[in-house]
Amino acid sequence: MQPGSTIIHLLDPSASDREPGTLARADAGSIARSVAARTPHFRHLMVSLAGMGLAGAVVSLRRMARPSDGRGLIHCYSRRGAEAARMSFGRRWPLVLSLGSEAPDRRGAFRIAGPDRLLRHEIESGTGRIGLAGAEAVGCVQERSALRRAMGIDERECVVGALAEPRGATNARWLVFFAGILVAGGLGLTVLVPREAAQVARMRRFHAMTRLNLRVIVVENGAEPGGDPDGAANAWSACDVAIARPDPHTRGLAPEAIGRAIRRSHLVRVPVISALETAPAPLYAGSLSESLLVLAGTTKQIARRLTDLIENRGLLAQTGERARSAALATIHEDQLAAAIVEAYTAAGPSHDLGRMEALS
Repeated sequence: MQPGSTIIHLLDPSASDREPGTLARADAGSIARSVAARTPHFRHLMVSLAGMGLAGAVVSLRRMARPSDGRGLIHCYSRRGAEAARMSFGRRWPLVLSLGSEAPDRRGAFRIAGPDRLLRHEIESGTGRIGLAGAEAVGCVQERSALRRAMGIDERECVVGALAEPRGATNARWLVFFAGILVAGGLGLTVLVPREAAQVARMRRFHAMTRLNLRVIVVENGAEPGGDPDGAANAWSACDVAIARPDPHTRGLAPEAIGRAIRRSHLVRVPVISALETAPAPLYAGSLSESLLVLAGTTKQIARRLTDLIENRGLLAQTGERARSAALATIHEDQLAAAIVEAYTAAGPSHDLGRMEALS
């Protein structure tokens, strides 16, 4: 890649909810911003496919103004984005595709979206895998108090978030049932669930029927761990602690995706109680494993861990800080940028078929 070349980052915010192996929008956005910040000799364009189907994405990309010198590369973060790019640009521009490490690496799995280079991202880099970004998520911590006030959450309330990846794998009814048991036993807490969670309607009926003194916050938009794509805090940052107990019957459920969601949560100082089998070891170093991990995701074991943290708010705050430190230790953004630029170079030069202008 020559200096001055254009890199189009094709972001697909909702892809992780429908495409197994796709990076969540916070991870994809932080990678794109990190690479752009470290490679100012390229021209970076951030293009979002939010709210578009495949046909709409193709039309939008065909109408997009393109550099007249024809030098560029497309970096996609979803298979649908790669398909739209191929249908719009053909093979004139090389295509790099970033996915989670659990995504299939068989070329036939991508059909028309076959990339020139496939990047597989994971919490720890290794053979055939590169790391993740996300250092800007730390800024969300400073916005937490103002965010809680805006949401009407008292500082004395303990907010428990429901975490899963994809977000639809969250079993909202189980969480409210579980929290209701603790509330009936005298423990005070508030539950926060994303609107995309499974069984939200059944959860609401159950909550209304039991009439427990339990506050449930259903967030319509902006409950993704790690903040919004632009690095700003969102509703997740208002949580004190979270529970990762996804519905095991959810299609496309992968421990790697849950691990990345846990990492994003830890970056904003929201520690996650998780079963040992789905917990990435680097995120639960030292005493964190004693405070947050359970051998099996049973209600009794999770209740014991959560009760210990809620009844000792000092321990909860310390656990959040240690969780953030463990997540920060997984960030090596200079190495990440170097690996991605290497992939850009290996993908090959764009094929200038004359002056490539906007298609309208």
